[in-house]
Amino acid sequence: MNPKLILGLALVLSGGLFGCSSINHDSSCRLMDVPQGVRFLTQARTLSDLRRAAKADLTWTELDGSPIFLWIQHGPEQSQWTFTVDQAYCIQEKDRSFWCFLDAQSGAGTDFQDPIQQFFCLKFDREQIEYPGDHGDGNQSYVELLSTNRQGAKIFKLTYCSQGGWRAEQEGVITCLIYISPDGKPSLATGDLGHEGVYPHGCMGESDGFEMKVIWTPKPAPAPFQIALRQWTSWSVASADADAPDYTTFRDGELSGRFPLKVHLDSASYVEGDGVLTLAKLADTLVFYNSDWITCDWVPKANREKVKTDVTGLWLSELQGLNPRVQPQSPIPVNKRIRVPDVYGFRDSVYEKVARPISQRLTEKNRQ
Repeated sequence: MNPKLILGLALVLSGGLFGCSSINHDSSCRLMDVPQGVRFLTQARTLSDLRRAAKADLTWTELDGSPIFLWIQHGPEQSQWTFTVDQAYCIQEKDRSFWCFLDAQSGAGTDFQDPIQQFFCLKFDREQIEYPGDHGDGNQSYVELLSTNRQGAKIFKLTYCSQGGWRAEQEGVITCLIYISPDGKPSLATGDLGHEGVYPHGCMGESDGFEMKVIWTPKPAPAPFQIALRQWTSWSVASADADAPDYTTFRDGELSGRFPLKVHLDSASYVEGDGVLTLAKLADTLVFYNSDWITCDWVPKANREKVKTDVTGLWLSELQGLNPRVQPQSPIPVNKRIRVPDVYGFRDSVYEKVARPISQRLTEKNRQ
């Protein structure tokens, strides 16, 4: 396991993370009270100076303000590529401030009580990502070649971890597209597309990702290609005893316009039939994943079955309204699209209709 992952989890469990309160890290990447022993790479007075000194092939700014640097190299063979990613930080000391990269080797080791280790837990590590290489488990950095056209232009999908420590739980997995022109010049085709990977939610797991189809466009198009995009989110249960199937929702869209390409996603989400799924079964599944409050202590045990029936009825009614030609008990044909509501919004609506009155009655009873 990644040592920084072990460190991050240990700090959370021990409360040690909160011992780093003297380290201020805001969206402008400014760090103060850096522990003695932390080494810096390529120091410069300003961020602009650092960009000139670093001689990166590409630089950009993430949505949170983090400056990202990317160096791209060919291996001995043209099919081999190396992508090196790093983030710049501004160090503020008593008598000066400067921009630099952090030398992660100065924080090597597994001493969880070491201030340097705690400092590096949530900082960006310079990563060298090889292509071809292993995709890992979805929470690892990797590079994928999406397409090459007849002129030799290439589109790479670059996924990198923007945080140290427990990266996936911090939703720190960033995906972007890098375009290499026929003459070898790189461009940032699109910035952060969103987060991919597996995010645990107790006994449940959420997995997010994209399916992409490259469409090369003739000149004089705004960009040399567009992307037909399908975003997906899958839910599953870790326990084999849980009587709930996995389910996946999709949203269609595209990446288009000028570099960096803009994401355009349909507002409607859908699931696909498999010849067995029915609207009624889908309603049961959505209730399982979105109404765990039904089993809370404040819901009387004697009323839980009725509450569950009421909640399931609301979900089923919503599904029928979105899919009026589909019978609740009829198997949905393979690949037939079934619209689903905005899960989080409708979940909150159901909670207000059913759970809130129960909670209020309990509160009033306790006051008497």
